[in-house]
Amino acid sequence: MASTLIWLLLGMTLLPRILRNRVALPEHCSYTKLSGHSQQTYPASPKEARIPVGKIELGLGIHGESGVGQASFDSVQTAVSTLISHLDKYMRDEPHVVLVNNLGGTSVLEMSVIVNELMQSTLGAKISHIIGPAAMMTSLSMHGVSISVYPATDEDLTSLGTNVSPDAWPALSSIRPVQTTTLSKQLAPIHFTASANPMRRNMMTQCCEALIAAKKDFNALDAKSGDGDTGSTVAKAAEALLSDADNMPCDDSEQLCSAISQILGQAMGGSSGILLSVFFSATSTALSDDTAVVAALKAGLSKIMEVGGAKPGDRTMIDALAPALDKLSNGIETAAVGAQTGVNQTSSIAKAGAGRAVYVEEKQLLGHADPGAEAVARVFEHLVP
Repeated sequence: MASTLIWLLLGMTLLPRILRNRVALPEHCSYTKLSGHSQQTYPASPKEARIPVGKIELGLGIHGESGVGQASFDSVQTAVSTLISHLDKYMRDEPHVVLVNNLGGTSVLEMSVIVNELMQSTLGAKISHIIGPAAMMTSLSMHGVSISVYPATDEDLTSLGTNVSPDAWPALSSIRPVQTTTLSKQLAPIHFTASANPMRRNMMTQCCEALIAAKKDFNALDAKSGDGDTGSTVAKAAEALLSDADNMPCDDSEQLCSAISQILGQAMGGSSGILLSVFFSATSTALSDDTAVVAALKAGLSKIMEVGGAKPGDRTMIDALAPALDKLSNGIETAAVGAQTGVNQTSSIAKAGAGRAVYVEEKQLLGHADPGAEAVARVFEHLVP
C-alpha cells in the first residue's frame, strides 16, 4: 500500500511510508506550506493571471485554488523566510524531516537555491533529513514549491529510507556538514611577497581599467559569434587583478607573471582564463631561466598554442598576440599596431580554426573581429606611454 501512495504529498506522501510499520501517529505530525510564483496552465486553456508580477501566493491549492494570501517576491531569501515563518511556529525543538516538492515549473537550479536558503534559515538546525528537492506531487506547470516538515523518530526514518518501486521517489538523505579536503602543496595557492614598482603597477592598473570599461563592447562583439560573455569574463579578471594589486610582487618580473597566472586561473573562468593562466605561468618559468623578456613572452605564446591547439589565422586571441610579440622588440607602439592589425584581419576570416566560433556559420563571422583578439589589442594599446 505504501509504495503505491508515496506520490501523494505529506499526509499523502510521507505518512503512507510510515504507516507501513506503524499506525499510531504523533499529534500534529506534519505541516505543509505551499508557495506559487504562477499557477498552472491547463492544456488548450488560457492562463489565468491571478498572481501579479513580483508576488507569490501562499497556501494555494494543488489544483490552483486560491491561497491564504499573497506576499511580495523581492528575492528567494525573503520568499523562503515568509514560508518558514509559518512553519516554525508549529515545529517542536527536535529533529525533523523536510520534503521539498517541485510543483512542476520550477527549475532544478531554483530548487537548489531554495533548499540552500532553507538550510541557512532558523529552521536549518531543526532539520536532520531531507527528501528532494524533486517533483513528487506536481500541479502541471505551476511555478512553485511546497515545503513539508515531519518530526520523525528513528522508526519513521527507517520506514522513509526503505526502497520502493516507483523510480520517481527520491531517496531520504541525512543533512551533514560539507566535507572539505586540504589542497596538496602542488595545488595550494602561492603567497607572494609584495614589492613596489610604480611604473608596472600603473601599467597594470591602466590595462585593467580599460578592460573593465570595454565590458559592454566586448560582450556585444562576442554576441555576434559566441555567447556574449567575453566582456564579463575579461572584466571579472581585471577586477580581481586590481583588488589584489597591493599584494602583487610588481618589482619581480618572474613572480609578477606567476601571480597574474594564479589570479587569472582562479578568477577568470572559461577557456580564456585557463589559457591566459598558462601563458603567464610559462612566461614566468622562462624568466626564471634568465630568458629575455620578449623571448619569455614568446615562450608563453608557444605554450598556449600547444595547450589550446590554436595558431595564427584561426580567429582567436592568438591573431593579435602573435604579431604583437613579433614586433615587441621594436617598441610597445609597434607591438600595439601589430596587435590591432591582427584584430582587423580576424574580421575577414570566414572559418574559425579553434574555439566556440568553429561552429558558427560564415555570415556570422565576416565583418566582426574576434573579441578575444580585440581584448589583447586593448591591452597593448594601453601599454603605450
